[in-house]
Amino acid sequence: MKALYTLCFLLISIVASAQANMPAERDFTSSRKYFTLKYPNDWNMFENPDGTYHFEKPMYGTGTFEIKESRNFSDSGEVMHYLDNESFSHPNAKYQYNENKTILHYNSIILIEGKETMVFVWLVANKNTVLTCRYLVDNKQKNEAKAQTELQAVNLMVQSVTFL
Repeated sequence: MKALYTLCFLLISIVASAQANMPAERDFTSSRKYFTLKYPNDWNMFENPDGTYHFEKPMYGTGTFEIKESRNFSDSGEVMHYLDNESFSHPNAKYQYNENKTILHYNSIILIEGKETMVFVWLVANKNTVLTCRYLVDNKQKNEAKAQTELQAVNLMVQSVTFL
């Protein structure tokens, strides 16, 4: 019986420790009220003058994550046509279907200011809205632990998108 109590105590301690180590999240709602998402409490968010939302983890500063809204589609058929065209343009593109959204994910390398930059792209769509989500990181840093941690956080942010 004592072993059972010890096991229960250890299990409760492990769960409490794991919860304490998980970063707190903040809720974000776009200024146009198109979508919401959750992002880590230790990240900053601001809206650029062009209407793009920018998220960053200031103490890392490895990559940048931005979201741009598009609502110039007449219906979900037009949105899917757009996503299909994007998937044909990127041979590594993969679809993910959720209950209320479709996510198309791909990555590529582009030159920014003479540096090779890895760009991870998620197109998150529902009805007549497409969010273009991009995480950009220097190609030489993409495999570093900080960049991988940021990429995981960004992926969770994209997965948490809810359309309004």
